[in-house]
Amino acid sequence: MRRLLLLIPILASSQSLAGIAYTITDLGTLGGRESLGWAINASGQVAGQSETGSGATHAFLYDETGMHDLDTLEPSTVSYAYAINASGQVAWESDDGQRRAFLQDDTGTHELGSLGDDNRVRLAGLTAMVTAINARGQVIGHSITDSAEVHAFLYGHSGMHDLGTLEGKESSPRAINDNGQVVGGSSTITGENHAFLYDHAGMHDLGTLGGLRSMAVAINASGLVAGQSGIGSGEEHAFLYDHAGMHDLGTLGGNVSQASAINVLGQVAGNSTTGSGEEHAFLYDHTGMHDLGTLGGSHSEVLAINARGQIVGQSATDNGEKHAFVYDDTGMHDLNCLTIGKPEGWELTDAVAINDAGWILVHAGKPESGTHTFLLKPQPPGQTGLVPACRPDE
Repeated sequence: MRRLLLLIPILASSQSLAGIAYTITDLGTLGGRESLGWAINASGQVAGQSETGSGATHAFLYDETGMHDLDTLEPSTVSYAYAINASGQVAWESDDGQRRAFLQDDTGTHELGSLGDDNRVRLAGLTAMVTAINARGQVIGHSITDSAEVHAFLYGHSGMHDLGTLEGKESSPRAINDNGQVVGGSSTITGENHAFLYDHAGMHDLGTLGGLRSMAVAINASGLVAGQSGIGSGEEHAFLYDHAGMHDLGTLGGNVSQASAINVLGQVAGNSTTGSGEEHAFLYDHTGMHDLGTLGGSHSEVLAINARGQIVGQSATDNGEKHAFVYDDTGMHDLNCLTIGKPEGWELTDAVAINDAGWILVHAGKPESGTHTFLLKPQPPGQTGLVPACRPDE
């Protein structure tokens, strides 16, 4: 089914499909055809990677002055940035045959080092890889140790610290809150993988929902943890962990669910199979798990949630395309249909991040131009403009 692109005037007394419209900014590239932003802070600064004019892939920081290449190392041709905090500090990594981790701030570029000696690191090809950064500038990731194991680390003012394991050989962190609590997964003495919570007292095994494996993927400021775990029957379910232990969030009628993110309110966003075998995005709150639906197709996926409970991700449409969406208390909405001045030919495919002001980071494609990252900002109340709206061709 074709979709017609209509232009609808947005007046001070009227609203768009989701009660809001978005302005759009192309972040551009470092000279190549592709840019992929992954993280956005409260100020709208973005971290990601971009193709350069020479065909290399370099980490970037985008701010109000434009896109800045973070990778001035030689002979590195590949680097990535996945995390940025409220102060604009960026955690990034390079790969010149040796994976190395860095912290970028207003004083320059700082290499984080490793948990192992230089000879061991060179043989393994891994110094360190980064995962996330909190408001205090603490960075988490993983690095090889002197015993050739890969362990989670926490990097702060006093350097890199080994978080250890749950008596196994490997651990990997997934998220950190501003209190310095870290969550992730670790192998145990029996070789199983369990979710962990690390705090000032050390690494704690969060257990499972009755199965063999679990993984923690997100933690909020209150220390509530979200993730997924095997259950007794062998399927995997999303969980919420609090002071009383691990709680099964259930599913949308299918066999499997997975958590992706948690906000300050304790709302969990993720994905679940339905009774009909489709995979849908969900929001879990104190009333239970809610199906967010799709944009007409059989699949939707959550990628982020903000403090206001707004969720972004990607969904299949009724004609099989993949479109970026935003979900709020009015439902799921196609961002291609809410964007003022969207450049002709660009399709918004994945909404990958959203800050608490509602600014959305989106990947978009255009066959002759490649893949770019766009920044969508909610239109100020009362401002007029034109917004495209999708309507089925009857």
